[in-house]
Amino acid sequence: MRNAFIFENKNDVLFINILNPKQGDCIFLQIPGNITGNTLRDREKKSKPESEQESKSKSKHKYTNIIIDCTKNASKLFTKFIENYDIENRGIDLIIISHPHYDHFSGIESLLEHSKKNGIKSKIPEIWITEYITDSISGEYYELLIDAQAENQLKFPQFNDKITIENNESITELRVIGPNNDLRGNFRVKLSEGDKFYKKVGFSKELTTDFYSIDKYNKNNTSLVMQLSFSRNNDQTNKNKENGKKKPFMAIFPGDLEETGWGKIENEEIEGCNLYKVSHHGSVNANPKDTIDILRPEYSIKTNNLSVKYKNIDEEGSIETSIKNLEDSNCKEVYSIGSEKEEDIKNQEKESEEASKNIKEFYNNELITFAIIPNIKRNESVVIPMTYKDIGDIDKINIANIRPLGRYKMAIKDK
Repeated sequence: MRNAFIFENKNDVLFINILNPKQGDCIFLQIPGNITGNTLRDREKKSKPESEQESKSKSKHKYTNIIIDCTKNASKLFTKFIENYDIENRGIDLIIISHPHYDHFSGIESLLEHSKKNGIKSKIPEIWITEYITDSISGEYYELLIDAQAENQLKFPQFNDKITIENNESITELRVIGPNNDLRGNFRVKLSEGDKFYKKVGFSKELTTDFYSIDKYNKNNTSLVMQLSFSRNNDQTNKNKENGKKKPFMAIFPGDLEETGWGKIENEEIEGCNLYKVSHHGSVNANPKDTIDILRPEYSIKTNNLSVKYKNIDEEGSIETSIKNLEDSNCKEVYSIGSEKEEDIKNQEKESEEASKNIKEFYNNELITFAIIPNIKRNESVVIPMTYKDIGDIDKINIANIRPLGRYKMAIKDK
């Protein structure tokens, strides 16, 4: 097995992998440790007789693997990812679908098929989806829901639900910070009104959650917004930097959340983040200046395709304004990944070079990885961005901003 990169001490390194979606999102998290807490699962256990409750898994693995969204184009890269990363035996622990738009869920089914063919553990314990449903959802999404429900995988996380992953070195929390419960009152549907949905997907009315009907144009603002917090195990509760405590690394994954949705999220949940997955592929409506000024991300990653135009994203000046908002917030680097024609790439690189050295365009690369080492430099985490033209060709890895890291010195080698 060949690993694309190996740290001398990998037990406390978090990997955030952004696969090239062409258009859409596909995020693969490799989190050190095992799941030790799951508030959603705990809530379900309380409602079951003790005899029906699942026994706690005693298996121990080096990493927990989580997918956030996956478009069909990106799922094709997952086979190569499996071949080059040591994840066959571990499998996938959780899939999160931020909202029911094609460019966020269309690759899930083929991803699972690829997993089975390539020897990865086929049973996915949980698939998290938003509980807001519309009649305009595509047939593919319905089929995905049906299959997941049949396998008892489908879960509907609520505001503040989280999973905790830890080992002796580090602790990670992945928590739902949006949408909050205010949205429920606006979109709640009586069961009689929801019959069309239940009949269409073939679910029983004895579902363990309520569904909420939304207008199709509100889908983006029902995105599951995930906050990831990562630090050394004994630092996780010490979040008050004013008291001289160590600050955890924080990443925000907002799906396609737009301005109205951002307004429902408390500032303290997002302020001063280290890594920000740019919302809705760079649309200015999804990245308003006041929100970016609160986020103040150290690094940002944008997924979009210059060759494909979308009215609400690519209207004149929209993405450029979002980039300027990020630069004005002192974002150190803005990364872009997608699929473009060579002539479009050259034009974009020229524009980016003229605009700012902070913009890093990696169109047609297959992968951007952020490796995070917690709390070793001035009590803050070190972030190492790495880009791959070809996931399978580790000799062409491009390590950005690499610096001496003592015992965390990197090596590329065969295993």
